[in-house]
Amino acid sequence: MTMIQFELPLPPQGVAANARKHYWAKAKVVAEWRETARAIALEVRNRTGWKAPKRARLSQTWCTKGARGTGMYAPQDYDNAVAAFKAAQDGIVDALVLVGDRFHELSLASVLQDKTRGPFIVVRIESL
Repeated sequence: MTMIQFELPLPPQGVAANARKHYWAKAKVVAEWRETARAIALEVRNRTGWKAPKRARLSQTWCTKGARGTGMYAPQDYDNAVAAFKAAQDGIVDALVLVGDRFHELSLASVLQDKTRGPFIVVRIESL
């Protein structure tokens, strides 16, 4: 089994599932978050020579220290973290680090919070 690990910045607060924004304003923030994730994942893929596996397991560790009051989103529960990560996950697929994010291509291993480090998300992808 092979593995790749990298860090993404915490997303802007506008990507939160509970964000109270006009849908056009939210769409712009979500698109920017997706593009940020794509650019970082592409750089990591090119630097490491990573080849997207047919099936993978993804883990997220939300390191939220220092996020309060900065405009970055630091979810407090599992389902909001998963929802906020969706655009980043699509960006990672766009960068060809993952083949796709359908059930037969990707499984979610863990979603954790670490309040002692941050602010960033540690993304770990393992081939299955």
